[in-house]
Amino acid sequence: MDAVDDPGWVAEIDRLALIRGARDQWFATNPRSPLSPGQKRTFTGMRYFDEDPSLCLRLTAEVFPMLELVELDMSDGSRHSYHRWGRVRFDVHGRAVSLVLYRDPVSHRIVLPFQDAERGRETSIAGRYVDVEERPDHTLEIDFNFAYNPYSTYRDDLICPLPPPENWLEVAIRAGEKRFIP
Repeated sequence: MDAVDDPGWVAEIDRLALIRGARDQWFATNPRSPLSPGQKRTFTGMRYFDEDPSLCLRLTAEVFPMLELVELDMSDGSRHSYHRWGRVRFDVHGRAVSLVLYRDPVSHRIVLPFQDAERGRETSIAGRYVDVEERPDHTLEIDFNFAYNPYSTYRDDLICPLPPPENWLEVAIRAGEKRFIP
């Protein structure tokens, strides 16, 4: 079956386009948007990489036996505590990589900050995040097509965790949001 004949593939493309459109609309109009009023006046939408189905992953995490509380650097120079929760390993276009997952001790959400080889060129100098969905079968869904810039990318007064060195990839993740250019 060709990808174009597979309705699941079409639904995923439509879902990605729908979410990107809604995100752009939210950034342009919502009072809680990280864009300043001046940025909103000229905002025409985020720049995105084309979808890469190979970067929509279902992985099993290597959960660390002990939850170590670590301090991640924040964009304002402060530090915030997270549990160093586990690691995922996968391939990006034939190159083996791994990323460490963190769990926020308050919200219990898994946090995955990362930076790739295109940091500062095609992708944000501050790195990016990707949301992690915990599935009932204990696998994780990580779709880099939905990778997004931290809010500190848009304004200096917004504070976000920076990707720790163990999540600095030497490969390009050409999926999700590109570097913001006002």
